[in-house]
Parts: sequence; structure tokens; C-alpha cells
Amino acid sequence: MVGRTALTLQPVQIPDISVAGAYEGRIREDLIALGVRALVAVPILREGRLIGGLVVNRTQPGEFRRTRWSCSGRSRRSPPSR
Repeated sequence: MVGRTALTLQPVQIPDISVAGAYEGRIREDLIALGVRALVAVPILREGRLIGGLVVNRTQPGEFRRTRWSCSGRSRRSPPSR
């Protein structure tokens, strides 16, 4: 999931990891045992380049509403002084 996000530079979501074939990550069974049902991964970009990623999970299945995980625009914070 994180790898796909890094390759495409696009958010990826899995509405229900308990559905067969929806998520085949190596920690799938552990996540299900912990009660995780839905995942979303969002790339963190700076000037169009990947600098990290953020993965959010929740215990209720279903899609994440885009307005809850979409960020756009530039930071308004000034660069640190030297």
C-alpha cells in the first residue's frame, strides 16, 4: 500500500482489509486482529518530490471521505533562519 502510494504519488485507500484480495500486506492478519478495517495512505510531497507518507487506519470499514484526508497548497511557514 505504501509502496503503491510512493510509486504513483497518489493517495491509496482500502475500504475493508478483511475482504479477500483487498489487501495482501504482510501485516494484514495482525491489523485485522487489532480491529483495523480501513486504511488510507497519502504521499507527502515537497515541490513534486516524495519526502514521506502518512497511513491512517480506522476500525470501521468504508471509504475515507476525500475532504478528510486531502491537503493542498503550499506551506505558509517561512523557512528556518540560518
